Amino acid sequence: MIEDKPLVSIGMPIHNAESRLCKALDSLLAQTYPLFDLIISDNASTDGTWLICQEYAERDSRIKLYRNEENIGLVANFLRVLDLAKGTYFMWAAYDDFWDAEFIAACVEQLMKHPDAVLCYTWEVRHYLRENSKKLVNVKLDVTHPHVRIRVQRLLAPRALPHSAIYGLMPREILKTHSAFKQVLESDLLILVQLALCGKFVTVHKILRHSNIRSKSIQERMQEHRFIQHKEIQVGIFSEHVRMFRIFSKTILESDIRLIDKIAIQFYVTLWAFRHLAWTYWQLRSRNAN
Repeated sequence: MIEDKPLVSIGMPIHNAESRLCKALDSLLAQTYPLFDLIISDNASTDGTWLICQEYAERDSRIKLYRNEENIGLVANFLRVLDLAKGTYFMWAAYDDFWDAEFIAACVEQLMKHPDAVLCYTWEVRHYLRENSKKLVNVKLDVTHPHVRIRVQRLLAPRALPHSAIYGLMPREILKTHSAFKQVLESDLLILVQLALCGKFVTVHKILRHSNIRSKSIQERMQEHRFIQHKEIQVGIFSEHVRMFRIFSKTILESDIRLIDKIAIQFYVTLWAFRHLAWTYWQLRSRNAN
């Protein structure tokens, strides 16, 4: 019965999304899971995004529409849909992705089977828009280990591909209590680390999500997050990595885990941060050479 099912809230932060929004909305509204609402926060779009949202909301009462009069930034808009949510479980949805009809039902089933889990994600296919190609991503991310240091180590391992897990399904209260979305590089990974500090992840071993990847230069990524101006890019990369490292380190220091685990995890974060900085400079040099 529907009354026995927990409510799922889907938060979709959007901005100038008209080209791909309809496909995303259609796949979410076609979910087989019977009890969910879709919270859309339009971040002052200047194209036809708001009109599309209004048309869909008139046809489906599960859609809750909100609009920002001015652009409040990417992170703030992600936080807004979370703040507006009321469901037992919550997931963020990217406006240019699409989902199999069983996505929510499969994730809810896993979370109810594993009440100690803090996140459920699925396998996915990534569509690389600039290369006009697609790639099956079998996310071999095992964060089910009972020891917290192993969970975080696996999150930060090279080629772990953890970022897509941020679009998995999570218990809303755990997400709001134990994580904080910050205006920082790798903000999505920060949330995943915060969640891994307090519980395990579970996986649905089926391809139930398709994500569209628009590869961006380092300059584009930095400017999109409003960190620095283009002329300051190299100095800004280093300073933002230092800031990122400090925030990750503070998260570990303030976590409710044993001291020995904090020391081990801090070591993993330090290695990861150096790898990330080296990779970023390599990307910058490669693009400048071309």
